[in-house]
Amino acid sequence: MPVSIRTLPGRLTAALVRWVVSHAFLTVLVAALFTASTLHYASRHLAIDTDTSKMIDPTLPHRVAQRNYRQAFSDQTGDVVIFTEAARATEAEDVADLIAAQLRTRPDIARSLATPGRGEFFATHGLLYLDPDELWAIDARLQSAQPFLGTLSNDPSLRGLFATLSRGLTQTLDEDQQNMLGTMFDRVSLAIEQQLAGKPLPIHWRDELFAHENAAKGPQRAFVMVEPTLETTSFQPATHAIDLLNVMLDEIRAHHPAVQIRVTGSDVLDSEELLTVGQDAKLTTALSFGLVGLVLFLGLRAWPLVTAVLITLACGLVWTAAFAVYFVGALNIISVCFAVLFIGMGVDFGIQYSMRYLEETARGLDRRHALIAAAEAAGGALALAAVGAAISFFAFVPTSYRGLAQLGIIAGFSMAVAWFANITLLPALLSFFRAPKPRRQAATPAASNDGWIYRHHRSVLFGTLILVIGCGLLARHTRFDLNPLNLKDPNAPGAAAFHALIADPNSTPYTIQVLAPSIAAATTLATQLKALPTVDKTITLESYIPQAQAAKLDIIEGLRLALEGVLEPNTGTPPSSAIEAGAINEFRAKLAVPPSATASARWQQSRTRLATALDHLTQQANWPELAVPALRQQLVGDLVVTLRRLAQLLEATEITAANLPAEIRTQYVTADGRARIQVFPTGNLNDNDAMRDFVQSVRQIAPTATDAPVELYEGSRVVISSCVRASVWALILTIILHIIVLNGVVDALLVAAPLVLAMLLTMATSVLFEVPFNFANIIALPLLIGLNNAYGAYLVVRNHATGHVGTLLASSTPRAVLFSGMTAIASFGVLGISKHPGMAGMGILISVALFYAILSALIVLPALMAVHERWTTSKREKGTR
Repeated sequence: MPVSIRTLPGRLTAALVRWVVSHAFLTVLVAALFTASTLHYASRHLAIDTDTSKMIDPTLPHRVAQRNYRQAFSDQTGDVVIFTEAARATEAEDVADLIAAQLRTRPDIARSLATPGRGEFFATHGLLYLDPDELWAIDARLQSAQPFLGTLSNDPSLRGLFATLSRGLTQTLDEDQQNMLGTMFDRVSLAIEQQLAGKPLPIHWRDELFAHENAAKGPQRAFVMVEPTLETTSFQPATHAIDLLNVMLDEIRAHHPAVQIRVTGSDVLDSEELLTVGQDAKLTTALSFGLVGLVLFLGLRAWPLVTAVLITLACGLVWTAAFAVYFVGALNIISVCFAVLFIGMGVDFGIQYSMRYLEETARGLDRRHALIAAAEAAGGALALAAVGAAISFFAFVPTSYRGLAQLGIIAGFSMAVAWFANITLLPALLSFFRAPKPRRQAATPAASNDGWIYRHHRSVLFGTLILVIGCGLLARHTRFDLNPLNLKDPNAPGAAAFHALIADPNSTPYTIQVLAPSIAAATTLATQLKALPTVDKTITLESYIPQAQAAKLDIIEGLRLALEGVLEPNTGTPPSSAIEAGAINEFRAKLAVPPSATASARWQQSRTRLATALDHLTQQANWPELAVPALRQQLVGDLVVTLRRLAQLLEATEITAANLPAEIRTQYVTADGRARIQVFPTGNLNDNDAMRDFVQSVRQIAPTATDAPVELYEGSRVVISSCVRASVWALILTIILHIIVLNGVVDALLVAAPLVLAMLLTMATSVLFEVPFNFANIIALPLLIGLNNAYGAYLVVRNHATGHVGTLLASSTPRAVLFSGMTAIASFGVLGISKHPGMAGMGILISVALFYAILSALIVLPALMAVHERWTTSKREKGTR
């Protein structure tokens, strides 16, 4: 029989297996030594890089714009964002200032840091950034509190406080004065009640004096932006600094339980993701091996065969891992799945060879001849499947999605590894085991329905056509989730904190940056951008020059003159606790005197409440030794510091571009005069449509706009186009390969048909179950071609050998395809238990795609082959007449 392209791979494979079986011990020894050395290398050098920005081609225009912006403002801090949350702004700011102060002494944690909206400049000029109405409200509040503040300034103690309150009891008050003093009484009562309950609630004078009606509702926040100290030799250089930071923050939390301290930012998210992905990779790889072993046993029903296949699989996985480490370096969140991909695909070759080996032993061949005969019979299909899968995976490499390209390199090489391991190490291992006893093979579902499929192939194909049309209509509604935050563990502290920031338009990290050629150009462009309905506000250097400064300075000057005697608090020796206790008792005596007949109900209620609270306080066992100092901290607290800060605020002068501090100028203007515009969205950019609209509208005016929203929007387009391009090229190249090897276009299209149907079904499922594609799970589509073109190839090649669809379905090949698919589903399905949503979603979607591929291969493909068989038979019969 002449050698052809169909028979040559089988003959060469048989020759190789003949040599391997004759030198089985040497083959296993060499494989063991090579596996041990590659395992040592891979374990020492394997690393995971979770920086998703590296997964997109850096030469693309939007990546170049991002790089230009980063180079222009390279000293910006914010890779780690610490923010405090408290009921009052004072508490949040004080703890944030404490964190910043400690970080300035910890160069092992922070290279640099910034405290937005705070510092000496804002401590002096902060009032100029208020609206005139807000400034007038503060003026009225301080003017009315001037007598009260004057007394406390001269005597910042409980004695001074209760002396001030006593004056209200001895004077005739109108209704407004009664209400104002009643509010103060209630505030003091609340502080005493909380102290008695063991839940201190101190008065924060800064909030009391400067709070305004337009203050943000809900938790008040203060920020510390940190540039962490990096370990340049690590793939996650900020991880060590973040670990030290968390230890430091835990100590601060212990002393400030009322303030929530949260940490997020790109470095924190990457560090958390590294931990999650690393843990998931170990767990899923182990479970994948276990489930694959179980499915193998169900399919092969012989522990020697299962053991040999798993050993071969493990060795091939180690060899592939060593290759990945050497040629690729750090894995990303896409390529880290090469392990389960190799298990799912590598075991396919082992199943095909082992089942063919069982078939040959069932024919009565001894172990040696059965191994060689199985190699000759299955060698061509295995080689075709390996080459086809490798071509499919290598089609990923030219795409701009580096994550997919990296997986393509590893997966393409792994196909050669899997093929080589299963025609060398596997037969060598099987040669040590006794040949299994011949047994009757159970029929596959396809085989048991052979008659039905053959008789009703038109009905099967008509139903498939209807299904294809329906899936095509649904596929138009396929969505893509371009927010990578949805791929992270939502329970991780950093991710949860990031979500909280995005939901607040004033603190969202999803802002767009625009680089303008000058300050004047930035001002003009910012005005145009601010007019967009998708833009909430814009910030430039000019934004730090307040409007209506002359009027505001007049208000501040009037307030400074009115409070001149108040702004220098007495810092002499404070009175003793006994003296303060005496002042409280004097106040209690005055409070016991009934109010005048003109007292309002609210005023009487406030007096009664405070009298009751003081009675309970003075009856405590720790009165006055411990109770008085604690009450002083509750009621006087930060008064002295607040008055000093007020004095500094009242020293404000006119702000111009020339006297803005350097730390602000360098954040918005480069040394060569280029200016930055920061654009804030109106919508919550957790919503994909809001992000898309925001980016598109801004880029219509500023095409070179950049930063996270632009990166995500453009990145999603790159990922989609890359996956579509990779899928198309993989399909075209494998069809060409099959045309050449199978000597016919029809056979090539038969192999491709189940893949196309499975892809359509996968997209339709995504729409029906509202599971959008994302940066991770979209690789299910191109992977489907690489993983499953082998199924069709096995069936078509075996059909050529049998000559009849019914005979094909009664052979071991469909059973091998079924169990190969089951092992692949088991391998990828375990990703569904991952804590990492990206890996979990990818595993689930790929498993669904594999399920559709198996059904298509075992039901639709036989129906197509039946049509082709009947057509060729009819044509042949007509030709003989």
